[in-house]
Amino acid sequence: MIIQAILFVLLLIAAGIYFRYFSHHMAGRLLVLAIGVVLFVFILFPPLAHRAAWLLGVGRGVDLIFYLAHAFLLILVGMLYIKQKKQHMIITELVRKISLERARRNDDARD
Repeated sequence: MIIQAILFVLLLIAAGIYFRYFSHHMAGRLLVLAIGVVLFVFILFPPLAHRAAWLLGVGRGVDLIFYLAHAFLLILVGMLYIKQKKQHMIITELVRKISLERARRNDDARD
């Protein structure tokens, strides 16, 4: 089916972007890889997704894929937020150091 090819390509692009730019911790990599593999299998074998959805109490296989994709996105957003907070802390520390160094130079120049 055409939709399977489209979803597969989009999943590959998302995984490639994640592993290239965002993943630095092994736990994050393993979690994203596991969710990606499950989504990949469900996209290739829709009856398996339907069976898994039925076992988990979800109405249809496509609903289960939808829920897993949202979980995948929430994890990515959470990881991006954590990364942004760390970068903010680093930038704040650098600005403090630069400000103190400039203040010291100005004091030395006055003496």
